[in-house]
Amino acid sequence: IGVNWLQLVPEVAGFVAGLSLAGYGGHVQLVNKIKTIRDIFLTIFFVLLGLQIDFVNINWGIVGVILVVVVLGKFIVSLISARMVGLGANKAFGISVGMTQVSEFSLVVMTMGFVSGVWGKEAVAIVSMAGLLSMVASTWLMMSSSGFYKTLKIWLPWMFVFKRNTKEIEVRIGLKNHI
Repeated sequence: IGVNWLQLVPEVAGFVAGLSLAGYGGHVQLVNKIKTIRDIFLTIFFVLLGLQIDFVNINWGIVGVILVVVVLGKFIVSLISARMVGLGANKAFGISVGMTQVSEFSLVVMTMGFVSGVWGKEAVAIVSMAGLLSMVASTWLMMSSSGFYKTLKIWLPWMFVFKRNTKEIEVRIGLKNHI
């Protein structure tokens, strides 16, 4: 009913519904109840996406550039941001490693753009392949993050120098009677 009344496409309406449920106090229980079906649909989505990609005609140079820009760019920006808000080097590194992937939302945007004729199948294939490869790389980086952290801290110590005073942040937040 809301989709027709607000004149939203179903994908945008689903996104708005997800945002509204995220603010709901019981969203954790809701997520736990639908986790299995979510995983099934994600698997089906990625299998169907993989079946539609033309691996022969992909411009692997552009895929490589996207991977380097996204993985390194998001890692560096996340690391600097986390350190500037006062997180320790190890926690900031862990958060930054978790950010090193093309988001799933970009796949939705690419699909919607393809359906509406904004871009062609080659652009969708390039971004989809970069997304899938970045998800694999991100998982591998997360599994090996402690070794990477130790190596980077030795070889690139300048990456971990950005830090604010954590006592100032703790006082400002004032953590009392919290869970």
